[in-house]
Amino acid sequence: MAVQLKNKQVTLASRPVGFPQDSDFGLDEADVGEPGPGEVLVRTLWLSVDPYQRGRMSEARSYARHLELGDVITAQAVAEVVESNDPRYEAGDHVVGQLGWQEHVVARAGTLRKVVPGAPLQANLHVLGTNGLTAYFGLFDLSQGSTIFIAPDAVDGLWSAARDTTFVSDILKQVEADLCIDLTRVELEGFSQGAAMSWTLACSLPGTFRAAVGHSGGGVANPTMCQPIAYMGSLGLQEGNGQNTQTDQFARFNGCTITTLPRAPTGGHVCTDYMGCPAGKPVRWCSYDGGHTPSPTDAGKSTSWMPSEVWPFLSQF
Repeated sequence: MAVQLKNKQVTLASRPVGFPQDSDFGLDEADVGEPGPGEVLVRTLWLSVDPYQRGRMSEARSYARHLELGDVITAQAVAEVVESNDPRYEAGDHVVGQLGWQEHVVARAGTLRKVVPGAPLQANLHVLGTNGLTAYFGLFDLSQGSTIFIAPDAVDGLWSAARDTTFVSDILKQVEADLCIDLTRVELEGFSQGAAMSWTLACSLPGTFRAAVGHSGGGVANPTMCQPIAYMGSLGLQEGNGQNTQTDQFARFNGCTITTLPRAPTGGHVCTDYMGCPAGKPVRWCSYDGGHTPSPTDAGKSTSWMPSEVWPFLSQF
């Protein structure tokens, strides 16, 4: 990099009270570093603004470490590779990652993925991005036509425990009335606030769901009591917290033994079953080296390992 680049960053200046104000954010400038081995320098083209970011600005306990004052606002972004020290990427490639509200980022190559070819770049942040992938999860092909997938959004865009529990119940009644389905094999999967809503649904509608899966859950109050249910959870190391905010609660509800489970290796993932769970009510924890996503990839891989973990877990029941 012949010329020293300056990086403009939007940072958290104060914690919002109610609706965020301009004064809650700062515009800072910093030098851009050189990419090391396995890293790439990227220039941001498109940024995402998502509901979970509001929770990260608060000090309230959640699935992920809250932003400190002065931190760059966390966000998914589409960016162009400026310089690469990793064979998977070259200058000019377009990528997606948890890059934050800033112009330039030096990122680990394993935390990025290439955009979908032929689609508008910004589409990789909504219909082809985290929100769209949340509705898909890569399970359709694995199901081989055996499963009906329903991907609702919250009534007003943000999941509400009481309102949206009624909403989901109404969806199930409609599906039951219109289609021939096995009501003993209805299951849940959610990401971010949707994962926390899956906790609420699993516990407030006992006996309705056979199993549940949640990725990076937070933003809806944790249930305080729940009938035992098979559960699998995941969270990235970059999000700060771990099993204590995701799967320990279901291990406790199910009567499993709660111990510190293995942590993901650098660039990889590890999934572990809790011991002592009752038959038919296992709890499984997946730790991975990555950020806020339902579709993490291991270093050197172009596709996510998550569907190959989730589908066997759900289809066993």
